[in-house]
Amino acid sequence: MFFKFLFFLTFIFITNSYAESIDWNLCVQNHCSPYKLGTDINYKRHPSISRARLVSNKFDKPSCAQENDCSLFLGEIADGYKIKLNGKTLVDNSTKYLKHESSNFNLPSFLFKITNNIIEIELFNLNNAHLGLLSSQTSIDHSLSVEITSHLDWFFRTGVQLTSIYTLTVIVLFLSFVYLINKDLNIISVLFYSLISIFYLISFSEIPRTFLNPELLSGAIHLPLRLAQDLFLVMTFNQFLNPYGHFTNLYKSMKYTYIVFILIMLVSAVSGTIDYSFYKNIIFVAAPLVALPFSFGLMLALRQRRGRRRFILSVTMLIFLIMQINDLMVFWQVYPGYFTVKFYIPFLAIFLLYIYLWRLAKLQEAKNNLATKASIAMQVTHDIKSPVAALRSLKQYIELPNSEAKDIFENSLERIQNISDSFVNQCSKSQRVSINALVLSILREKKALLKEKKISHSFQSLLTKKEDMLYTQPRELQRIVANILNNAIEAIEGDGSIDITLSKGQKHVLIAIQDTGKGISEDVLYNLGNLENTCGKKNGQGLGLYHAFHVLRKMGSDLKIFKNTKGTTVQIIL
Repeated sequence: MFFKFLFFLTFIFITNSYAESIDWNLCVQNHCSPYKLGTDINYKRHPSISRARLVSNKFDKPSCAQENDCSLFLGEIADGYKIKLNGKTLVDNSTKYLKHESSNFNLPSFLFKITNNIIEIELFNLNNAHLGLLSSQTSIDHSLSVEITSHLDWFFRTGVQLTSIYTLTVIVLFLSFVYLINKDLNIISVLFYSLISIFYLISFSEIPRTFLNPELLSGAIHLPLRLAQDLFLVMTFNQFLNPYGHFTNLYKSMKYTYIVFILIMLVSAVSGTIDYSFYKNIIFVAAPLVALPFSFGLMLALRQRRGRRRFILSVTMLIFLIMQINDLMVFWQVYPGYFTVKFYIPFLAIFLLYIYLWRLAKLQEAKNNLATKASIAMQVTHDIKSPVAALRSLKQYIELPNSEAKDIFENSLERIQNISDSFVNQCSKSQRVSINALVLSILREKKALLKEKKISHSFQSLLTKKEDMLYTQPRELQRIVANILNNAIEAIEGDGSIDITLSKGQKHVLIAIQDTGKGISEDVLYNLGNLENTCGKKNGQGLGLYHAFHVLRKMGSDLKIFKNTKGTTVQIIL
């Protein structure tokens, strides 16, 4: 099969290599100049030219004319045209909109002269879009060779597009079915990307141009759809590859840039602006946005923690980025070619679906692991009740050196009881508590450990009495603060310090825990908060930060981690 395909390509190459190439001159208002095939005459011209005449240089009678088997191949061409051979009109399609497909026409042998043959093509721009012979393959050759070239051109211009639309339709139906079953909002961005891509590809085709204004469809509909497609692509990458919003500001600025350009074009369309050149000028300015999604995706892929996943994502993003840059070059007419977006969209949708399903499988695995751990925790909770009750009954007989030690003992017992109760009752209720008192109780609990490891510490509260009292879930907040303090203590090797500061932000209360430990690399920092991602802890499973991220988000709060010159700062935003 492979050798047959190779033979077919070789045959096409050989037959096309014998095609009679023609040099063209562009004549506009009686002024003629050399014309390069594949060039849009209207590119960067103001005002746009509505008609032009392309005339070949005088050429000898082609070899195919001896067999009465000559055809002229025209790739994508203007909306209307008139073709003449040696002054005789062969085709006249100058008064109606024609589709932008390739065409081939038989050239009667009796019209050819031995030398000084002249082919003249008059082009009529009916929708103010493209004007010119937009295929570099325009030539005269034997009918079979021209027919093969036409079929290949159709495949790359339309066949691939139809296949992509069909594939995307299947994906949309599948995603819709998955959403109806799982009600998972995470799938919405992929669903909308695939759906908008279908409409975008349809706007490429000639079918809607027979019912709608071709100029309106080419500019005011087609171009905003492309930007909307890229916008949802950026949203998907941000959602799947940047789960805790480490690039929130960058993402917001990108998102709003897309929205601004889309709104400009939509408002212009609603106000009655149809001129294609107006929208083309806007998209010339906004064209870099086309290459932005995969640049953003590549950056996020390179920040992934797992080596194999990072490699696969990075290589895939790079390939798609090259394709997007190719489309830009073709659009800017740096070189002639086909828009690869028609080809890669379904592969991209399948790739996004793969990322979603992979993420879904990892979350399900995490839930199963947590369910197993919860089952073990329930058993531990049951078993721990007896010794806790015994300690409570014995505390009145235990002599402690001072009141501070007694407070630590009582607080520790209370914490053990609260942790035990939290496994039994998962619904923690919010209540009004003192943040100062809550943090100080945890700090007192860790005081002996800090002293043992020779770690100095400080506590500073800049909160007023009113700011100090907040509605929160005290048990959950205690667990989070305790886990972060444990991480800070374990990160310090030898002498070090931990500073805790409570302050008031613009709208939130901030608990900042800063240590002078070994710090966190940027690569690990980006992936913290994902289950099974840990840093510097033997047999660590990342459960502490995983719990902190998710519980705080559920409470309407947040967690930020910053790398210092020495050590790390963790900021709880309440």
